[in-house]
Amino acid sequence: MYNLGRVLLQIGRREEGLKRLEEFQSASKLRDEIDFVSRALKKNPRNLELGLRLGELLLEAGRAEEALRHLLFVRQLAPERASTYRLLAQAYRRFGREEDAARAEALTRHQEAREP
Repeated sequence: MYNLGRVLLQIGRREEGLKRLEEFQSASKLRDEIDFVSRALKKNPRNLELGLRLGELLLEAGRAEEALRHLLFVRQLAPERASTYRLLAQAYRRFGREEDAARAEALTRHQEAREP
């Protein structure tokens, strides 16, 4: 993506080239954040906030299978967290698992109603 952006700039397709370079930069930042949170989570695997953040980042990166695995683990640690179910619903949707997504959304609403 980076090289494509540079080539597009060189041949005078400035807008398209800048767009590709921005996409490359965003993807690099996302990979770096995933790596950072993954390392932190290895040191403290029961940290709920890190687990949720990693699941969220993996979904954003299109790595739904990994995200689902992390989110299911987080749900085991803290089944009362509405944010876990919200992210699970997103992950299930990526796999076309609409019934599971609907159940997760219902649990999100249920847990939100119980939270102070």
